[in-house]
Parts: sequence; structure tokens; C-alpha cells
Amino acid sequence: MAVTVQNFRANFPAFASTVKYPDSSITFWLTYAYLLLPARRWMNLIDLGAQLFVAHNVTLDQGLSAAEGANGAPSGMTVGPVVSKSVGDLTIAYDVGVGVNEQDGHWSLTNYGTRFVKMARQIGSGPIQVGIGIVPPGQFGGVYYPMGPGWPGPLFENFSD
Repeated sequence: MAVTVQNFRANFPAFASTVKYPDSSITFWLTYAYLLLPARRWMNLIDLGAQLFVAHNVTLDQGLSAAEGANGAPSGMTVGPVVSKSVGDLTIAYDVGVGVNEQDGHWSLTNYGTRFVKMARQIGSGPIQVGIGIVPPGQFGGVYYPMGPGWPGPLFENFSD
């Protein structure tokens, strides 16, 4: 099932505002997510993955970027997590090192992005057999290989039942 804007808003109520998060932006990122995420690999988790992808990108576009624009910075400016902020006697500092992986790049800028990357790594962690090869019997490069193709693995079927 492809996720609709209404499904997305129901599953992620933080994006309920159609003013702050327009339907057009969510639709754009949903379309992009389904183009990028291979359904055969993501299987039953593709809708959740697409929604996390959308939540991350919409947060960056309409959330962080728009907020910075409202503060006088150019809209679309790259921002990072708040490390320290002082206004008069009030100081705010966040230790985000626990939840941030340097290798994740911009995905670490939102909690949706970190969840998406973790999920993508779990989905992409298993081996994939691209095809089976046939090696001729006998000597090949000084090493003996048995005759016949490699085992193609179990038949692809839905294991969720």
C-alpha cells in the first residue's frame, strides 16, 4: 500500500498542520521516497521507511529551514543540532552525541532520520545473491571447483504469514 498524505499525517501527528507542512511538500517527498526505496528489499517495511524518509525531509525543509528563515537567515540554509544557546541568564545546551553518528551526515539532524538510517541498515544488512555462476569442472586457475551452479537460495516468498 502506498502511503497517502492523510495516512502520513495520522501516523505522524506532529505534521498535522497543513499550513506549516503543506500537502504538496509531503506529496513530493512521498513520491521521491517510493522512487528511491526498492520495494523488493524493504518488503513490508517500505511504508514505514517512506514515512520516516518524508518526516526527516519535511522537518528539514519546512521545520528547521523555515524556522531559520523566520529568524533572518536565508531560507534553506544548512543548520545543525543546537549545542548551546544563551539569552541573558538563560542557557540551553543539548548533548546529542549519544544519538548522532558522524557517518550518517544529514540524517543525524532529525530523530526521524536516525530511525530511517537504522532501519535502512537493518534491511540492507543481509547478503544478496545477484545471480548464480557456473564453473567448469576440474582445474580452473590451479584450484579445483566442483561442477555445477551455486545454490540459488530459498524461493522468494512472503514469510510474514
